Amino acid sequence: MLSAIIHCKNMSNIDVHLQTLEHVTIKKKDIYSINNYKSQEISTIELLNNDLTFLFSESLSFEEYMLIHQVVHQISMISEGEIDDQNSLLGFLENQSPVYIYNNWNEWIVFINKAKYRTLEGNNVSILNKENEEISSGLLVDYKFELSETGQFHINECTLITLFGEKTFKDDHLIIFPSERW
Repeated sequence: MLSAIIHCKNMSNIDVHLQTLEHVTIKKKDIYSINNYKSQEISTIELLNNDLTFLFSESLSFEEYMLIHQVVHQISMISEGEIDDQNSLLGFLENQSPVYIYNNWNEWIVFINKAKYRTLEGNNVSILNKENEEISSGLLVDYKFELSETGQFHINECTLITLFGEKTFKDDHLIIFPSERW
């Protein structure tokens, strides 16, 4: 079991703030849960004194870890808290620096996504916009991205070789995925 603790400096209305966060529900007094998109519990949060302790499995999906990270980030901002995540090792960066649920998270997101999209270069892909509408398909040549303050990885430019030649697509949130079409 992995864990992270937020040592809160500002506890005023922390219980109210917890209940307003997306994916967080109250289980019983001072115990909350973080639920994934299927409403399955992926983490518990226990409020004790000025500490919030997060407990979660070491075998969650990338998206589930991202949800936990976002809640940890939001609560630490609200509570002006210090995060101790040394018991939440998720992996290592290319330079062998450890990655935790909060510390080195943004660097890890970039590392993981660069590896993911590097494997798609030269392969047939489809591009969707943020409304999940297909924009185009073709061979992936290049892409550009940005990382939001909350650690969200967004592709904002993509170059493909299509039936009509090389085309570059720009949007604030492009989705690239492998395609079976030629």
